[in-house]
Amino acid sequence: MPLRVSEEIEIDAPPERVWPYLASERGLAAWNDALARLEPPALRAGETCRIVLRAGPDGIEQAQEASVVACEPGRQLALELAGGRLPPGVGLRLDLSLRPAGTGTHLVIEAEAQVPGFLASLAGPMVMPRATAEVRAAATRLKEAVEGGR
Repeated sequence: MPLRVSEEIEIDAPPERVWPYLASERGLAAWNDALARLEPPALRAGETCRIVLRAGPDGIEQAQEASVVACEPGRQLALELAGGRLPPGVGLRLDLSLRPAGTGTHLVIEAEAQVPGFLASLAGPMVMPRATAEVRAAATRLKEAVEGGR
């Protein structure tokens, strides 16, 4: 059963300026304090990448592999994640779509978790409000980083 979260945000910068904040280690680190490393440091379609995040108060590093299923600079980035930090049987797809909006960018973030039936009915009500808030907060941090030129 899929669990979905979606967020849309306007960023006061053109898509080509937003893109590096989504598809490179340096850009991701500007708005995601948990990112320790991205291997390789830039994303490309058809590749598998390793996302290393710092977790908990001690900053313990945890790795997550992701397949880059779409990577069109300035337009779309899609990642599929399974295993690693995710519970067994759970898969996650993250889609980021950019389009010009005047002199800025309209960004759509969609996250969909494939969760086994019974687990989805149990976890959904507990996880969805937090997941929604986290996606919204991430979009806001991204907007601030891009517009602030970090």
